[in-house]
Amino acid sequence: FGIVDQESLIPNDAGISDDFGYAVAISGDTAVVGAPYEDPTMEEDRLSNAGAAYVFVQEGGKWVQQAKLRASDGEPGGRFGSSVAVDGNTLVIGAVPGEESPALSGRVYVFGETTPGAWAEEGQLIPDAAVPTRGYGTAVAIDSDTVVVTAPTDSDNGLDSGAAYVFVA
Repeated sequence: FGIVDQESLIPNDAGISDDFGYAVAISGDTAVVGAPYEDPTMEEDRLSNAGAAYVFVQEGGKWVQQAKLRASDGEPGGRFGSSVAVDGNTLVIGAVPGEESPALSGRVYVFGETTPGAWAEEGQLIPDAAVPTRGYGTAVAIDSDTVVVTAPTDSDNGLDSGAAYVFVA
């Protein structure tokens, strides 16, 4: 396989206890890295553990940070970046809230690259059934126009029996 440690990916605003690297995904020359415990600076929204996801691209043989993404409806304890997936110019990012969050369920966001280097939130993936427990969004995967989202603590078939949701565009 011949893998050589090429370089480290480190965000421009690395901070203590961000948990950068909690989730990772790669597609071609694009990598996305989750940091679900990342906190905005005091000048921003003061969201404790709101989380972030970072997009890196390979340029001239080096990895460079292209974007830092946040949920449009981010909230304290939202933990955006708990899971990440990428396929071409589409990102899927899970937010699995902690106990400090008022949200009852996780969320899954879809981002698209609108122009080279510019990413925009395109929407959220919400199951048709009643919104599952906090575990929704624990893992996400994308391939072409299909996304799979897990909810390992979904209890529709018994306590914490789990579920996986498939979305097709």
